[in-house]
Amino acid sequence: MTHIKMKHFLMVLCLCIFSISLQAQDLIVTGEGDSLNYKITKVKKDPISMKEIYPHFRLALTGGWSYLTARLSDDTPAEFKDYSKELKSGFHYDVDFSYYFVEQLGVGFKYHEFLSSNKMDNVYATYPDGSTEYGSMSDDIRINFIGPFFSTRFFNSTKKNCLLMDLGLG
Repeated sequence: MTHIKMKHFLMVLCLCIFSISLQAQDLIVTGEGDSLNYKITKVKKDPISMKEIYPHFRLALTGGWSYLTARLSDDTPAEFKDYSKELKSGFHYDVDFSYYFVEQLGVGFKYHEFLSSNKMDNVYATYPDGSTEYGSMSDDIRINFIGPFFSTRFFNSTKKNCLLMDLGLG
């Protein structure tokens, strides 16, 4: 087994030594068959190939109808199940700001707010002393998210549309 390891080590060492001594052939052959020998002394970056063709910054405002997918608690009284289910749907809006270091990877900051409300009439409450009171019950719910996130995006071939995926803590 040691002999095989030594053999691999020597092959890798030889490749490293020979690759250091390798040089590119500095020869241009023209269409007419003439040959030109030259030596490369300076390389300039090509401004066309180095141009970044993707946007670095993204500002997005979004909004619309939302539905919360969490299950209702088993402890929710039967007479309040429909009321509670209606509170799971509402309106949301988002504000995102992202900066992309490379075409597909960036970081950003997000603010998200979910809004929902509901009202129920003829609700009664029984107090510990045995008395009962009737009235209305209402809820105005706001759920906020504020925090940083990592973002990835995948452009289509025309670079006009992309799929975005964000992962954040807030």
